[in-house]
Amino acid sequence: MAYGKLYVILSCHTESIRIVDGSNPQAGQSGYTEGTRTVDKKKLDKWAEKLLDTGKRNNLINFRDTRASTVEILLPSAETLFDKIDGTATFEVFDPKIAEEDDSDESIGTDQLQIEALEEQDEKAIFLSDYSGRLKRQSQLLVYNSSSNPITAVKNIDKKAKEFIEETGVNVAYMAFGFIHWKESDSSHYEFRAPVLLVPIQLERESAIAPYYIKSTDDDIIVNPTFTYKLEAEHGVKLPEYNDEGLNAYLTQVEKIVGKLQWSVTSECKIGIFSFLKINMYRDLKDNANKILENGNVRALLGEPLDTLDTQETGNTYDESAQIRNPLIELHSVVDADSSQIEAIEMAKAGISFVLQGPPGTGKSQTITNIIAECLSDDI
Repeated sequence: MAYGKLYVILSCHTESIRIVDGSNPQAGQSGYTEGTRTVDKKKLDKWAEKLLDTGKRNNLINFRDTRASTVEILLPSAETLFDKIDGTATFEVFDPKIAEEDDSDESIGTDQLQIEALEEQDEKAIFLSDYSGRLKRQSQLLVYNSSSNPITAVKNIDKKAKEFIEETGVNVAYMAFGFIHWKESDSSHYEFRAPVLLVPIQLERESAIAPYYIKSTDDDIIVNPTFTYKLEAEHGVKLPEYNDEGLNAYLTQVEKIVGKLQWSVTSECKIGIFSFLKINMYRDLKDNANKILENGNVRALLGEPLDTLDTQETGNTYDESAQIRNPLIELHSVVDADSSQIEAIEMAKAGISFVLQGPPGTGKSQTITNIIAECLSDDI
């Protein structure tokens, strides 16, 4: 049975499950010209670009401070903090509210002065001046957000990170060290920021009144993959790999590279949500484009007329030996299956490609589960 040539496409547009016979699981090469390959390659590149999202809405390309889900670490300095990070490092987030409750008498007399000063001075400088002297331990972090209490933003980051882990199993909470300040052109007056090094972290809190703790994970430090691809694709340069040379040494290398584009680098540190879950899919499409384009189904999805594809190895000849005569006995379903789902399982066992259409709740996932079970049963 030609399971290696089986393609099942899921669609959610019809009112019930419907099976549409596919074609050409593995098309040959006859009639596939270099001109057609070039066109298909360009279309495949567009698919890859959509996966990567190099647009300015992506905070890996255009980082923006928000009141809801980003904070800046003011103390210790980015260099000092980076040197302390390893798989066992734990840091306490300084909570201004707790500090004010502990020192309420002193804060009462300074409220009016702070309000007047905000109209004349930089808010961040005032925040740093007010709280830098209150850090009692070297492991404490002074974080800043333009909102009234930066802990609210930390709480939002923690909530979003936990939701991602529950839904995808992937951690998206990172400390970002170093930022490239870049422009779209030499004549542009608007400057964007892209993080350079990303350190995966975990946020923990024992209770609603306890301080937050940030722990670096055992995962490797990551060079911003999305901006690296954008930089290489648009300017022909690539950010160097990080080899434990330290923050200052690495950012110096980066500054030499981007300085040729009249860009600059700063060593500030931010905490936020950074997601690049589809980067591996992007790499797969880019690195294996020629191999992918050898597949007739992919070329058909790219818009190549079906009559130009070689049908010598379509795999759509129904294998009578795979026909299920008594589903209750012959099938190895691990979840319930109705008649239309059984038909899909039969086609899968015969190695026929098809589209399985149906809205949410009609059993598409269950059908795929049973197809996998059937293939495992047949020692695929």
